[in-house]
Amino acid sequence: MNTLQDLRATLDQHASGVHGDSTTARVAAVAGRARVVRRRRAAGVGAAAVVAVVVTGALALLPDREPGPADAPDALTVLGWRYEHQVTERTEGDRLSVDLPASDLPRVVSWSTTGADQGVEVRYDGERWNSEDADFDGFTQLPPGYSGEVSVRGPAGLALATYDLDTTSSPEGVGTGPTTFREDVAGYDFLGAGAGEPGQASVEVDVRPERGMIWLAYYCQGLPAGARIHVNWVGAEGAFIDNGGCDDGTTFDPGGSPGTGLTVAGRAGEVSAMRLWVTRGAEPVTDGEFPDLRLGLGLYDASPGAVSIAGIQMRAQVEHAGQVWELVDTATAGEGQVPQIQVPDRGRFLVAEAVRASARLRYAVSVDGRRVEGDTTFIGTGGGGGGLVRVPAGGVVSLRFGTPLDRVAGSGLALYQQVE
Repeated sequence: MNTLQDLRATLDQHASGVHGDSTTARVAAVAGRARVVRRRRAAGVGAAAVVAVVVTGALALLPDREPGPADAPDALTVLGWRYEHQVTERTEGDRLSVDLPASDLPRVVSWSTTGADQGVEVRYDGERWNSEDADFDGFTQLPPGYSGEVSVRGPAGLALATYDLDTTSSPEGVGTGPTTFREDVAGYDFLGAGAGEPGQASVEVDVRPERGMIWLAYYCQGLPAGARIHVNWVGAEGAFIDNGGCDDGTTFDPGGSPGTGLTVAGRAGEVSAMRLWVTRGAEPVTDGEFPDLRLGLGLYDASPGAVSIAGIQMRAQVEHAGQVWELVDTATAGEGQVPQIQVPDRGRFLVAEAVRASARLRYAVSVDGRRVEGDTTFIGTGGGGGGLVRVPAGGVVSLRFGTPLDRVAGSGLALYQQVE
């Protein structure tokens, strides 16, 4: 067998006894298996080498090839929400970005590489982190209203897949579609929720709180100008009043970020009703008065394991960018001092900070003495805290104050690691 013609003749001889239908069936079966195991390309390369050895004499004719790119899944589920694939962008280069317009609903962007090296650097909205996730296992969730770039940099041959929220499905909880109050929210225990009918001007929810604080999550749409929202226990005096009105756009995942705490005030272990209602001027709005009005109220209890740092409660788990993160370390500092945390060498991490101040001040999270890109927080007298900030593995995290330390009455840091 010295020529290509000799090789073809030999292969024709062996092929004459093979039935076409069984060959087609085997090809279909292999294709089916390939779709299932497409993320295990390294193992696939080894399998391909074994097959090549069996075809004696043909090995020299097979060119060296990198594994092919994986196909993006048709759908992803993130924190219980289903997202459907829209488009995949690819490049043979080592950098790729997608520029997304603003959307009323959240989106998800996922990525993959072509070869066995799956290490990439991801950038989005001032954040930057490294990922070694298998093809399209790594992702970030973009909040409603976000517009801008999501980019990856890594080995040549990259892909970015974009997903839109499936508004016809929703996670386990109360309500329908994007306004569903999720039962499963990291760092909280779900107590109960209620969603009003169109035009309904109040919602009541019966709950049995077990601890000293209850956390509110609510949404409203179609609130007329001059109207105000009130929330309090039924029969209690006064109310928490939201002076900011509500957004007439989407109110996606209201239970994902409970933000207002009310004391249980002796109701622990007892069934009590929490009420949300609307007034305009001094008078309550009646049902049907505003047909476009939509209201919903969810009640949550912080899960065990939460800690208080500088007067701010840090939960045992948090959600960020569609991922769940758990509390792994804390640091506190007294008056005029600066807290520090050594970040472990492996993993992905977030930091949350808390500061008590005797006067208005400015500060930022820093890693190894350098301010984290895009992070600056202003607080007034009394104190507060900023959002969750990504920090790299292996660094020393601290706070960098832009005002004299004698204004700092106390501060602290909470370190969270992504749950794999």
